[in-house]
Amino acid sequence: MKNGSAQIIAFILILVFAAGIAFASTKAVGNTVSSGVIHTNDLVNNVLNSK
Repeated sequence: MKNGSAQIIAFILILVFAAGIAFASTKAVGNTVSSGVIHTNDLVNNVLNSK
């Protein structure tokens, strides 16, 4: 029983760790995409304003 519960605890820790990494990378990608969109909007506005 002790061995099984240790495996379950390890599994939960791995899941939490993986979820943390996924959340952090998703947040980083989201920030990159949103800043890229803002940058693209600035470029489009500059082109439209120059005409």
